[in-house]
Amino acid sequence: METLRLDHITKVYKGKNKKEGDVVAVKDFNLVVEDNEFIVFVGPSGCGKSTTLRMIAGLEDITSGNLYIDGEKVNNIEANYRNIAMVFQNYALYPHMTAYKNMAFGLQNRHVPKDEIDKRIHEAAKILDIEDLLKRKPKAMSGGQRQRVALGRAIVRTPKIFLLDEPLSNLDAKLRAQMRVEINKLYEKLKTTFIYVTHDQVEAMTMGTRIVVMKKGIVQQIDTPVTLYDYPKNRFVAGFLGTPQMNFYEVTMKLVDKNIQINLFNNELVYPLNEFREIRKEYLDGNEHKVILGIRPDNVEISEKGLIKAKVNIIEALGNESLLYADLNLNSDVSINESTSSIIVSVKDRTTLKMGDIINLSFNPNKIHLFSDESGEESIMLTPRTKLNEIKGYLKIEDNNLVFYINENFKLVLGDATKYQINDAYKEGLHRVKLVLDDLESIEINENGNISIRYEGEGKLNGKILKRYELNLNLNYETSFNNNETHIYLENNLKLKEGDLIKINLNLKKAKLIGDDNLSIFDLNKKEKPLDEYGFIEIKEEEKTDNKILKLFKIGKSKDGVIKELNGTDELKKESVLEKIKKVFNKMINKIKGLFKKENSKDE
Repeated sequence: METLRLDHITKVYKGKNKKEGDVVAVKDFNLVVEDNEFIVFVGPSGCGKSTTLRMIAGLEDITSGNLYIDGEKVNNIEANYRNIAMVFQNYALYPHMTAYKNMAFGLQNRHVPKDEIDKRIHEAAKILDIEDLLKRKPKAMSGGQRQRVALGRAIVRTPKIFLLDEPLSNLDAKLRAQMRVEINKLYEKLKTTFIYVTHDQVEAMTMGTRIVVMKKGIVQQIDTPVTLYDYPKNRFVAGFLGTPQMNFYEVTMKLVDKNIQINLFNNELVYPLNEFREIRKEYLDGNEHKVILGIRPDNVEISEKGLIKAKVNIIEALGNESLLYADLNLNSDVSINESTSSIIVSVKDRTTLKMGDIINLSFNPNKIHLFSDESGEESIMLTPRTKLNEIKGYLKIEDNNLVFYINENFKLVLGDATKYQINDAYKEGLHRVKLVLDDLESIEINENGNISIRYEGEGKLNGKILKRYELNLNLNYETSFNNNETHIYLENNLKLKEGDLIKINLNLKKAKLIGDDNLSIFDLNKKEKPLDEYGFIEIKEEEKTDNKILKLFKIGKSKDGVIKELNGTDELKKESVLEKIKKVFNKMINKIKGLFKKENSKDE
């Protein structure tokens, strides 16, 4: 179920004067976060990841775009009413308070009963193994212990969403690794939504269910750690994730008799086309094209039959593996950092090689990455869905038909709803589901089929040569290649050329339609809690125009309803602006009275 949605979020810091200019910290950020996801924002310093986190928390105003929690827009709802707990980089513990009082402080301000506060604190302390620290002040704790107390303070809030802003950056390497494990354990115990900010790609790869890679305020790619590692959308993502980082070279390539011919520093490498992921068709026209080749160090093999020669310059023996820093130019005397022909090779054991040795290398073609040499350096290879056999969408019964909306602009009629026994929860409204096609018989190629699909291309995915088909016939090749949500991947021997149409039927007795609660729509048991309902909402396409488009959104509640929902069972006490001013004024008067009393006592 959907917990959080960021819709075209932008943050601009206004310059003090015309010379200084405005700073765009975050630009057009879009993300939907599911219940119990662990999302990691990662990127270099200044990329906008902490600013985005602070906008979610309500600590930064949103310049444009909308933020939704549980389907309700919360742009104008104050931070303390969003039921979000945040763990800061510098812990932000009160030095004069014990760990217990630090953890209790926020609950006391929310007028939670003392017994409930005590219960929550001891439960959190037990989870974090800090029961013996509750009477200590921060100065009597180590960095790791302070971090646990800061996490405990967040846990006792029982928030809808945990926000963690580089919480481990102040710890040493060993303690950072230990706390990484502790936070993963905490996530497994609490099973709630975590959003974690880091610049450390190891933390991102080991902790996140999905990772958001950012650069200069712009989202580069959002996907699972494995998909980002295997199928980066551009050179930046490819180079940012992975240690040691990917090797990159400017090369030329062309298609010759169903083979890809690559010229790498005068080494002519020839690989069968069907050993690669699908490559954009404009690069397969038989002409020579300049591209950037990327290969990870662990996908480079030392082989006697290898056609690529390299000279070993440095060997790093790490115990369980060895890193070889070599050069493809055997006569190069340029430093490793400056050489465009240097290569890093990861050997999964100790090596007997010595500095100065000449080695033969080969590349695994299925692990080669190719990027455009133009601005942006986008991948020219297909980025498939994380799960090839799953298509996410929304289900609705219309005119007794099962209608599956993949997005606002495209739907499929799956069949006659009266032929199936469907859970009552799906008989009204629009609900999110996923269509799972993992059975070979779930898709039937049939000239009388009710769904037309278009052949787009093919390549090797997960060790198989799969043909890619497009469900949405309104999309052109360019849009289809870059948008994988309406792809179908099939393993068949049909001889097709690009653009050919075939007809299929979806066999719903073999396919699966799974709802937000991970149960089939054909499971007739009564739901424990209502399913999230979605609807089409008409919104402005851009800020400065009146053009409107339909978007699918989770249907929320009223503003008062969302405040109550976000804050759970805790007592609410929201003061008006006048009440706040009155409170501040009374404090000032009391302070002045106190000063007068002191002066009078001195005179006496």
